Amino acid sequence: MYPKELSDKAKTFSVDLNMTDRLLMVWRPLICPYHILIEHIPPGSSVLDIGSGMGLWLLLLSRFGRLSKGFGIEIDSRKVEVANSIKAPEDNLEFLQFGREDRWPEGSYDCMTMIDVLHHILPNQQEAFLAKIKEIDVKRIVFKDIDPQAKIKCIMNSVHDVLLSRQLPKYCEKEKVATWFERLGFTIKYINRHDMLWYSHYVIVAEK
Repeated sequence: MYPKELSDKAKTFSVDLNMTDRLLMVWRPLICPYHILIEHIPPGSSVLDIGSGMGLWLLLLSRFGRLSKGFGIEIDSRKVEVANSIKAPEDNLEFLQFGREDRWPEGSYDCMTMIDVLHHILPNQQEAFLAKIKEIDVKRIVFKDIDPQAKIKCIMNSVHDVLLSRQLPKYCEKEKVATWFERLGFTIKYINRHDMLWYSHYVIVAEK
């Protein structure tokens, strides 16, 4: 699967959005390694996505046959509204607004995904935020964030975040995140860096 294939699919379900939202949907797969992440989601999985935004990731999983059901939680109510407006009944998706301090939804999931969320959490709260995984029953974690070890590309992402989210990101090294997952009883199955254009990402897959 290639980034352009995912971008083309995003065009099909973002057609009725305003221009800004549609551009964000269409361009996102070209700068974020969804094509890597999607290979770590087995077909027919139940997925809980933390920080689901406008629903792009879960919608891609649904349209490419990776989901049996998906549940996305997001702090931004407008993004939740957008996600619920573009999903189709056959997607079997639910998007809800959750505050940062709220408990995550209880339940059992094949996979939990978290894409570019941790760097929006204060450094002294990041481990505790990930520890909320204990509240759910999940077999596999698929985690993605920006790699702070790629200094120049990290700066480029910081500019991106300041412009779009009005936040200065707080990056965390992949080795530290991997250690936190291990403390929660997970085994690291995959950890790697993936560069796309002027962004540098790392992906961690952990399993119980």
